[in-house]
Amino acid sequence: MKATVTYHRHSGFSVEIGEHLLLFDYWRGGLPIEAVEAAKYPIVFASHSHHDHYNEKVLELKEHNEATRFIFSDDIDMPEYATAVKPMDVLELGDVTIRTFDSTDEGVSFWVETEGVTIFHAGDLNFWHWRDERGEDEIAVARQAFEDALEPIVVMDMPIDIALFPVDMRLGTDYAEGARVFLERCDVKHFFPMHMWDRVEAAESFAKENEALSKIYVPKENGMTFELEL
Repeated sequence: MKATVTYHRHSGFSVEIGEHLLLFDYWRGGLPIEAVEAAKYPIVFASHSHHDHYNEKVLELKEHNEATRFIFSDDIDMPEYATAVKPMDVLELGDVTIRTFDSTDEGVSFWVETEGVTIFHAGDLNFWHWRDERGEDEIAVARQAFEDALEPIVVMDMPIDIALFPVDMRLGTDYAEGARVFLERCDVKHFFPMHMWDRVEAAESFAKENEALSKIYVPKENGMTFELEL
């Protein structure tokens, strides 16, 4: 099975598999209109309402393909034709299974299965420790929240073909600890760093330091595509 992953800046990615197009957390950089028009089954996901994860312009995609479905976290003000989800929901849309998990910020993370391929988009699920600004007690609380949110994913004990997960240098010391723990505890074949605020060096450093854990890609610019053999 082949998959095409396209980077749409920050946490925005689209994944094309067979007749499906899955667009996650588009914020800016130009809507993938042609890809949506060409897809038989386009689905648009938004993990939560933060401005860098949801842009209401994605609703315009329905004008380009009436089959477009919208799966949004329930903290988003959405039209009636969109489907609201909360953590631990399960949806079946034809041959697409969608599971939602918790976040350590707002909204949900997404686990999507279709065409025999599993995709995980973390949304804002991460170990947000802010180690250089907080005391040990606050860091311990953040660690526990991350462990609690990650545990239901780990216990599924299922491989993830494509994972999209935050690697955010604003965290300072050990900025990529959450992503590293995620890779250590989950079987991930192809990993894409995200939520980097255009700091490509975050992905580059993470890829070099953790190459033994997964095949790690470096999204450098808007519209960059990656062809995967799964």
